[in-house]
Amino acid sequence: MLQDNLIKFFEESFRKNSDMPALTDYFTRETLSYYMVSREVAKLHMMMHECGIKDDDRVAIVGRNNPRWVMAFIATITYGAVAVPIMQDFDANDALFTLKHAIGA
Repeated sequence: MLQDNLIKFFEESFRKNSDMPALTDYFTRETLSYYMVSREVAKLHMMMHECGIKDDDRVAIVGRNNPRWVMAFIATITYGAVAVPIMQDFDANDALFTLKHAIGA
């Protein structure tokens, strides 16, 4: 139920605000519209499907805090998978601990 509401929320936002700015990269000053974000999220959904990701699978997201990271997060949760954010500054041991915790190992 929550996932359905979340998906509807994003769909409605993307549709109503398609020409409006949605995300801006602090470093590059690149601004993406809601339409551009929705296209990238849709591409990520297709990629997840091709990779065989299913509902409740864990998807690790590593990277700098920028629009691409946000789109990966939105795509993951709206696809039905569980996002596992890993800070880019984590050393290997911290990243491994986070991943093991996420899968219950």
